[in-house]
Amino acid sequence: MDLNCEAPELRPLLPKFRVPGVSPIVRFVGNGLFRLLPGRPVPELPLEPHADAGRGLCLFIPEVRTRDGALLWIHGGGLIFGHPTTDDRFGAEIARNLGIVVAWVRYRLAPAHPYPAAIDDCHDPWPWIWRSAHAFGLDPARVAIGGQSA
Repeated sequence: MDLNCEAPELRPLLPKFRVPGVSPIVRFVGNGLFRLLPGRPVPELPLEPHADAGRGLCLFIPEVRTRDGALLWIHGGGLIFGHPTTDDRFGAEIARNLGIVVAWVRYRLAPAHPYPAAIDDCHDPWPWIWRSAHAFGLDPARVAIGGQSA
């Protein structure tokens, strides 16, 4: 989905609404805080990368599948900092406890990649998940999207 096509008549107005960039120090501190969050590996649920699904999609696939649903998880950071690996423990625990596939996507961050880059990156895996659902034993109608602050 290219959000630039949603309302092309508004495109010329965008330069008038520039938001100040995030200073390098704020980005450094924000990313550093995310990396300091305690993590606990879940060795029985390795990440399975899928480069053909857009930007950095990875899946947690539990050994015991009790449901045919899935969750596409979008990490927090307000679209300006953060990394999906900070939620690895959460994703693995959700996958294991609910018996569903959990996918996360690594989206490009602003201001280096202005709007709508992050939104497009978060949308890119959606069609792939739908096309690939049956290969993973998923019901495409039972795929949810969740996340934090982004």
